[in-house]
Amino acid sequence: MNRLVISLIVLLIPGLIAALVYDSITRHEKWNNFTFSVAAVLFGWFSYLPLYLINWLFSVFSCFHINFRFNIFITLLKLLNNKAIDNSIYIDIVFSSVFAVIFAFLAACCVNRKYLNRLAQKIHISSKYGDENLFSYYLNSDEIDWIYIRWPERNLIYRGRIDNYSETRDIQELVLLDVDIYNYQDSAFLYHTKNIYLCGKAGDFIIELAV
Repeated sequence: MNRLVISLIVLLIPGLIAALVYDSITRHEKWNNFTFSVAAVLFGWFSYLPLYLINWLFSVFSCFHINFRFNIFITLLKLLNNKAIDNSIYIDIVFSSVFAVIFAFLAACCVNRKYLNRLAQKIHISSKYGDENLFSYYLNSDEIDWIYIRWPERNLIYRGRIDNYSETRDIQELVLLDVDIYNYQDSAFLYHTKNIYLCGKAGDFIIELAV
């Protein structure tokens, strides 16, 4: 691996950090290698942006006599021409990595709370609710807390509070707390348990809001 490749990987560290943080705290389709690489690059550019703003502010208010010398364009040109780069860039990468985590949290907040989708709906641009499927969207709603799970095949009804949930192409999973379990046919109470893990194929059970 040559020096250029290694240096480019180092420059992408903030973007990689941001992409990993974002990926771990949002619900979305699993990224392939290409999608993850694009996300890392985009996150990386935004992570370096605060340094440009700080550098600009210091240049305007020169009385501070402080200057961030980082410029990723100049750095890339030096790398492409096989020239030496200033070691201070590594300090800037550390700062950018901190900004990367902050930016990843902000981006995840906007995605998880559907701010962009809500804005688009309000101004009648789009009716799309988000990138995840309707199962995750429904359970992620603020009003969904206590629910009924009606499972005809098991002849059972579960009433409990949502603790966690997930879904793949093959299965849907739910963890409920403080669960009451009833017979499906006549709704007769059977027993109570502190928590329960439920797993089934899509369509095996019906979810209802408990009121």
